[in-house]
Amino acid sequence: MNRMRAMTVAESGSALVTAELPVPEPGEHDIRLQVLACGVCRTDLHIMDGALVPQALRATRKGAVVVCAGIHMSEVPAFDYALLWGERSLRSVANLTREDGEAFFALIDRQPVTTHVQPFVLAQANEALAALRSGALSGAAVLLP
Repeated sequence: MNRMRAMTVAESGSALVTAELPVPEPGEHDIRLQVLACGVCRTDLHIMDGALVPQALRATRKGAVVVCAGIHMSEVPAFDYALLWGERSLRSVANLTREDGEAFFALIDRQPVTTHVQPFVLAQANEALAALRSGALSGAAVLLP
Protein backbone atom coordinates (compact mmCIF):
# COMPACT_ATOMS: atom_id res chain seq x y z
CA MET A 1 0.00 0.00 0.00
CA ASN A 2 1.27 3.48 -0.84
CA ARG A 3 2.15 5.73 2.10
CA MET A 4 2.23 9.51 2.45
CA ARG A 5 3.78 11.95 4.90
CA ALA A 6 1.37 14.17 6.81
CA MET A 7 1.37 16.51 9.78
CA THR A 8 -1.21 15.46 12.37
CA VAL A 9 -2.53 16.61 15.72
CA ALA A 10 -3.11 13.79 18.19
CA GLU A 11 -5.34 15.86 20.49
CA SER A 12 -6.37 19.45 21.06
CA GLY A 13 -3.54 21.57 22.38
CA SER A 14 -0.76 19.24 21.23
CA ALA A 15 1.91 20.06 18.66
CA LEU A 16 1.91 18.84 15.09
CA VAL A 17 3.83 15.63 14.49
CA THR A 18 4.96 13.97 11.27
CA ALA A 19 3.14 10.75 10.47
CA GLU A 20 3.28 8.14 7.72
CA LEU A 21 -0.29 7.36 6.66
CA PRO A 22 -1.80 5.13 3.99
CA VAL A 23 -2.72 7.01 0.80
CA PRO A 24 -6.53 6.99 0.66
CA GLU A 25 -8.13 5.25 -2.31
CA PRO A 26 -10.22 7.65 -4.38
CA GLY A 27 -13.92 6.92 -4.67
CA GLU A 28 -15.94 6.70 -7.87
CA HIS A 29 -16.20 10.48 -8.29
CA ASP A 30 -12.83 11.41 -6.73
CA ILE A 31 -9.41 12.11 -8.16
CA ARG A 32 -6.03 11.71 -6.50
CA LEU A 33 -3.71 14.72 -6.50
CA GLN A 34 -0.08 14.93 -5.53
CA VAL A 35 0.27 17.81 -3.08
CA LEU A 36 3.53 19.68 -3.54
CA ALA A 37 2.84 22.39 -0.95
CA CYS A 38 0.22 23.09 1.68
CA GLY A 39 -0.95 26.46 2.98
CA VAL A 40 -1.14 27.17 6.71
CA CYS A 41 -3.85 29.48 8.02
CA ARG A 42 -5.26 30.75 11.30
CA THR A 43 -7.99 28.08 11.14
CA ASP A 44 -5.22 25.49 11.59
CA LEU A 45 -4.40 27.09 14.94
CA HIS A 46 -8.03 26.89 16.06
CA ILE A 47 -8.25 23.27 14.94
CA MET A 48 -5.07 22.45 16.86
CA ASP A 49 -6.45 24.22 19.91
CA GLY A 50 -9.82 22.50 19.44
CA ALA A 51 -11.51 25.83 19.97
CA LEU A 52 -12.91 27.02 16.64
CA VAL A 53 -16.57 26.02 17.10
CA PRO A 54 -16.85 27.06 20.77
CA GLN A 55 -15.14 30.41 19.95
CA ALA A 56 -17.56 31.00 17.08
CA LEU A 57 -20.56 30.21 19.30
CA ARG A 58 -19.29 32.63 21.97
CA ALA A 59 -18.96 35.37 19.35
CA THR A 60 -22.51 35.10 18.00
CA ARG A 61 -25.61 36.90 19.18
CA LYS A 62 -28.74 35.10 20.33
CA GLY A 63 -30.55 33.39 17.48
CA ALA A 64 -27.40 33.21 15.33
CA VAL A 65 -26.18 30.22 13.32
CA VAL A 66 -22.57 29.02 13.25
CA VAL A 67 -21.95 27.25 9.95
CA CYS A 68 -19.19 24.67 9.57
CA ALA A 69 -18.36 24.38 5.88
CA GLY A 70 -16.01 21.74 4.61
CA ILE A 71 -15.81 18.33 3.09
CA HIS A 72 -13.44 16.86 5.70
CA MET A 73 -13.72 18.54 9.08
CA SER A 74 -12.08 17.92 12.43
CA GLU A 75 -14.10 16.78 15.41
CA VAL A 76 -16.12 19.41 17.22
CA PRO A 77 -14.85 19.37 20.80
CA ALA A 78 -17.19 19.08 23.74
CA PHE A 79 -18.44 22.47 24.94
CA ASP A 80 -20.78 23.82 27.58
CA TYR A 81 -24.45 23.72 26.61
CA ALA A 82 -24.69 27.38 27.67
CA LEU A 83 -22.99 28.28 24.35
CA LEU A 84 -26.19 27.17 22.58
CA TRP A 85 -28.38 29.12 25.00
CA GLY A 86 -30.44 31.84 23.34
CA GLU A 87 -31.44 29.71 20.34
CA ARG A 88 -27.95 29.65 18.83
CA SER A 89 -27.46 26.77 16.43
CA LEU A 90 -24.63 24.88 14.80
CA ARG A 91 -25.01 23.76 11.19
CA SER A 92 -22.77 21.77 8.85
CA VAL A 93 -22.91 22.42 5.10
CA ALA A 94 -21.05 21.16 2.06
CA ASN A 95 -18.20 23.21 0.68
CA LEU A 96 -18.44 25.72 -2.19
CA THR A 97 -20.29 24.93 -5.40
CA ARG A 98 -18.78 24.87 -8.88
CA GLU A 99 -20.64 28.14 -9.60
CA ASP A 100 -18.98 29.75 -6.55
CA GLY A 101 -15.57 28.77 -7.94
CA GLU A 102 -16.39 30.08 -11.43
CA ALA A 103 -17.56 33.41 -9.97
CA PHE A 104 -14.38 33.67 -7.90
CA PHE A 105 -12.10 33.03 -10.90
CA ALA A 106 -14.05 35.56 -12.99
CA LEU A 107 -13.43 38.13 -10.25
CA ILE A 108 -9.70 37.33 -10.22
CA ASP A 109 -9.58 37.92 -13.99
CA ARG A 110 -10.82 41.48 -13.37
CA GLN A 111 -8.76 42.16 -10.23
CA PRO A 112 -5.43 40.30 -10.14
CA VAL A 113 -4.34 38.91 -6.79
CA THR A 114 -0.79 39.41 -5.51
CA THR A 115 0.38 36.81 -3.03
CA HIS A 116 3.22 36.81 -0.53
CA VAL A 117 4.39 33.37 0.55
CA GLN A 118 6.87 32.26 3.22
CA PRO A 119 7.87 28.61 2.66
CA PHE A 120 8.56 26.16 5.49
CA VAL A 121 9.65 22.54 5.11
CA LEU A 122 7.14 20.04 6.48
CA ALA A 123 9.26 19.38 9.58
CA GLN A 124 8.94 23.10 10.44
CA ALA A 125 5.13 23.02 10.61
CA ASN A 126 5.09 23.92 14.31
CA GLU A 127 7.42 26.87 13.63
CA ALA A 128 5.09 28.03 10.84
CA LEU A 129 2.12 27.89 13.19
CA ALA A 130 4.07 29.74 15.90
CA ALA A 131 4.96 32.49 13.41
CA LEU A 132 1.30 32.72 12.38
CA ARG A 133 0.14 32.82 16.00
CA SER A 134 2.62 35.58 16.90
CA GLY A 135 1.85 37.71 13.84
CA ALA A 136 5.40 37.36 12.52
CA LEU A 137 4.27 36.30 9.03
CA SER A 138 3.87 38.67 6.13
CA GLY A 139 1.54 36.86 3.74
CA ALA A 140 0.91 33.12 3.83
CA ALA A 141 2.91 30.24 5.26
CA VAL A 142 3.26 27.24 2.96
CA LEU A 143 4.51 23.82 3.99
CA LEU A 144 6.75 22.05 1.47
CA PRO A 145 7.78 18.37 1.46
